[in-house]
Amino acid sequence: MGVKRKIEINSDLKQLINVRCFARDICTVPENLVDKKTVDKFVIAASEAAANIMIHAYERDPEKQSEIEACANDQSIALVFYDWGATFNPDAVPLPKLDGSQSGGFGIFMMRQALDKLEFTRDDRGRNCTLLEIRV
Repeated sequence: MGVKRKIEINSDLKQLINVRCFARDICTVPENLVDKKTVDKFVIAASEAAANIMIHAYERDPEKQSEIEACANDQSIALVFYDWGATFNPDAVPLPKLDGSQSGGFGIFMMRQALDKLEFTRDDRGRNCTLLEIRV
């Protein structure tokens, strides 16, 4: 038996604190399933996913809404972000230069490093679906 939760947020960067709290909470309920370092990486990935939706998919329009579903069980912890923004193609994102010569473009790279599974799909309702998952 697992735990499921859901929240809705608007596309305001001030909402990132709520995303981080939501991600951290699902990692600790019903019991501490993963170590602190893994939780911290998961929270950063969740924050990055939400920020990408707000900035890129919704072009910083604070009136736009996203939904986040969380599920935790004894095998994995997952978040799914749903949005109606512009379609995202992760294959179009180049690998960042790790030599200190660039100041941005590390989000997807960091998410891939932190997660066991990262998927970008579109559902039958036409929503973008971003899945973040770690195994426990």
